[in-house]
Amino acid sequence: MFNFWPTVYAVTYANLAMAHSAVQMGLKSYGVVSWSIRARLHKGLLTGTMDVGSLFADVREMPNDRCVYCAAEPPPSLYADHQIPRARGGPESGDNLVWACLSCNSRKHSRDPLEWFDLWAHSRRSRCCDGT
Repeated sequence: MFNFWPTVYAVTYANLAMAHSAVQMGLKSYGVVSWSIRARLHKGLLTGTMDVGSLFADVREMPNDRCVYCAAEPPPSLYADHQIPRARGGPESGDNLVWACLSCNSRKHSRDPLEWFDLWAHSRRSRCCDGT
């Protein structure tokens, strides 16, 4: 027989976490970050890879006024980024998440920070040397 209580628990807690994050960020409506938090937490609770509060334990306390990679202040929007990408075995936990602008988050993709910084620095040197 199917036990639906874990599903109800996961949906309820994920919705509560989404609402809480939106209030903490001063949002008037849910955005991409809010829905991402809900989806990740819901999946993590159902699969057992997360428990209550694990996503927000450290992220809530982190400054979120600038991108951790480029320090753009104020960026248009910040997104939670996995420092060690999930594709490379990074954990789904608060201590692996940082705030990044959309540009850096997209460019970093599934690279680790050192690999990405090396590519970023190389591309900047190439532009400088070419005079562009």
